[in-house]
Amino acid sequence: MSSAMSGSSAAAMPQSQNVFSRILGVFINPRETMDDIVARPSWLIPLILLIINSLVFVFFLGDLILDKAVADMTAGNPNMTQEQIGQALPFIKIMTWVMAVIGAPIMYLIFAALFLFVGNVILGGQTNFNTAFSVTCWSGVVTILGAIIMIPLLLAKGEFTSITSLSFLESSGDQGSPLFFLLSQIDLFTLWWLVVLGIGFAAAYKFTNQKGVATVLVCWGIYLVIGTALKAIF
Repeated sequence: MSSAMSGSSAAAMPQSQNVFSRILGVFINPRETMDDIVARPSWLIPLILLIINSLVFVFFLGDLILDKAVADMTAGNPNMTQEQIGQALPFIKIMTWVMAVIGAPIMYLIFAALFLFVGNVILGGQTNFNTAFSVTCWSGVVTILGAIIMIPLLLAKGEFTSITSLSFLESSGDQGSPLFFLLSQIDLFTLWWLVVLGIGFAAAYKFTNQKGVATVLVCWGIYLVIGTALKAIF
């Protein structure tokens, strides 16, 4: 009897998805994939993929990123001399590569902490950090597709500005304006990532997809309001 029961339990438990199934599933069947990730959390593979993605991004777009950094630096301090800019360039180059390595882990750790705070503290749910970090990292896989598409387009454009956001609606071209910041955040791949993250949030807390996505979008909206306000003030 017990053998039959254990056999039926094993049969009832769905088979774990492998890495390739999860990568594909994040795009085409995110809820089923996130349910599997919640049941069997893992974050190392997607985090490695995200770091590689950042390194490839910098490898191809390093010069454009450097030009953008210099433009932002001189806009903030118009009195900078060419000598000062030249002295700053080696540091900027090093930090660009450093951030390509540590940026994704730091960013997704922060996202996972916010994930837990909203889900466990504000909404009264229950999950652990390993699950939150796994869901957050796997949701980020959709941004890799964005990088694959954006790299050749940005190289062709010759300028490091978003081409999948609404920033083009800022007619003045002032990239330091609050409106430009707001519009640049409304990006196709950012929205896609937020939806997948919301579905992962729903899977972790056993919510409906609609509630999970709505929660994440509300948090993102709060970030946009705060960020835009800070841009306006400073």
